[in-house]
Amino acid sequence: MAALALAGEEEALVDGYVRLWEQIVDGSGNLAYRLALNSLNGALTAFPELAAALTPKDPDLLRGLGEAIAAGEIDAAVTAARSLLEGDIGLVG
Repeated sequence: MAALALAGEEEALVDGYVRLWEQIVDGSGNLAYRLALNSLNGALTAFPELAAALTPKDPDLLRGLGEAIAAGEIDAAVTAARSLLEGDIGLVG
């Protein structure tokens, strides 16, 4: 991901979020997901303020999702992903 014009902590959070989803997509082995993520990452790079607005602000939620996936805990991963995605609903509209 190209350097973002964000403050250090905000940039680190966006970068971590992007890396998490890259790992998830890599693990899925799904080409369509990879292509979609590549497009999304391109948009996030072009519009860093949007990336910062869409990135969850609680690193514990992101960590929880990663840990649940790594542990193979499907229900916990679904719950964590749902929590992250539902947080974005308030940004739309």
